[in-house]
Amino acid sequence: MSARRSSRLKRRIAVPVLALAVLLMAAELLGGASSPLISLSMSGAFLVLTVLVAALTGPSFITPGLTVAAVLATLAATLLIVIHGEPAAPAAAAGLAGGGIWLIGALTARRPVDADFAVDAVIWTSFLFCCVRLVTASNGTLPPRDTLLGSFASPADIPLLFTLFLIVAAGRLLQIHGRAPRLDITPVIWTEELIHRGVGALLLAGVSLTGLILCASAQGVLAALAGICLLIFMRPAEDRKVRRSVPGLAVAAALGLASLAAAFLPMETLGTEPFSFATSATQRWSIYLGAVPEALMTGHGPGSIREIADRSMTLSNASILASPGGVRNALIHHLVEWGILGTVIMTAGLIFIHQPITPNQASPRFARSASRMALATGAAMLLWALTSSSLDTPVIGWLYVFLLGIAAGSDIPQRAGGRSPVRDPIRSFPSPGSDAGLPTAPDLTRSGVAP
Repeated sequence: MSARRSSRLKRRIAVPVLALAVLLMAAELLGGASSPLISLSMSGAFLVLTVLVAALTGPSFITPGLTVAAVLATLAATLLIVIHGEPAAPAAAAGLAGGGIWLIGALTARRPVDADFAVDAVIWTSFLFCCVRLVTASNGTLPPRDTLLGSFASPADIPLLFTLFLIVAAGRLLQIHGRAPRLDITPVIWTEELIHRGVGALLLAGVSLTGLILCASAQGVLAALAGICLLIFMRPAEDRKVRRSVPGLAVAAALGLASLAAAFLPMETLGTEPFSFATSATQRWSIYLGAVPEALMTGHGPGSIREIADRSMTLSNASILASPGGVRNALIHHLVEWGILGTVIMTAGLIFIHQPITPNQASPRFARSASRMALATGAAMLLWALTSSSLDTPVIGWLYVFLLGIAAGSDIPQRAGGRSPVRDPIRSFPSPGSDAGLPTAPDLTRSGVAP
């Protein structure tokens, strides 16, 4: 009876998770959900899915801490709307939707097979999005690069998405490889298994790398390589001790610094004359930083970036302020629009959703694949945040918090006392929650799979 009930729950959970992945793809196709109307509509849909998933999993998993956090998040969103009026509603709703998406990921990932399904759903829908964008760019009247960069509000948005997709694909392949049974199988057989189980990740890696190359984004390629290095060198050894290779992490840091340096190279954006980011950044950041004290606590409100650029434009800085991309620094962007109050609220929310995985940095559990994937994507986003305002695009934040939720949820069985994860009896691989503790031949025999 218990097994049948668990199977029914799995099927019921799969529907809203697949709907979430499809909605993420739709938001990506609709310019990242940057439009206020689209952002509000998508946010409402995500909140409905959150309620549905919470009802399906049962009230026992909605802890008092989560309830308090939901109430505080609602109050914070209401406060921002009261301060800034109706224009703040889309951003406030997007923030609430992000919390709901994180909760869906956390509740889903309690069962390993459900966590697998959620990651694969994101991979396949991301692959479809990349295909649509690449086909559209190749058939457009403009050069493919201009078509891709112009598909989002900021030219940095689409390369950042391709970067995150590439890291997620690499993380999934490493996850599959880490679950390989320690049996004497030939490399050919294992390669076939890796391709069979990771075909979606392989396809996503190919199209996302193609997108980065078409965008001519050296920053994206280098940031993706830095994230992949983190995925590789944060893996645990077979004795379940975290193996942090100093040379490997140094390579990841060097690639990250190189990606930042690439953002400061002279470039051409959407048909404009080549300009040096190093030269324009000083003027651009100084102009927007000068506007921060005017509304230090509450900020100028959403959409004020364009107004500040218009009123500060002169003959000497017109080409800099008129180019797309806004402030091109996430922290300054949030200080201008939301002030110290909004930045503190955002920081508190980020700390809350990261808290479930950060205490495990010193333990083998932190090295599990889901946490490494979240860490690597977060590192890449942080690198981009220093030179772009892309994190203000809702869909980018929604994708990231879903990965964070999966990482947090996959740790629940271990934090609850080391209970063994639920296994799919059809598969010979252990849970996605850990790369350690891999199955042996007797385990495979008991699961009904011939060794």
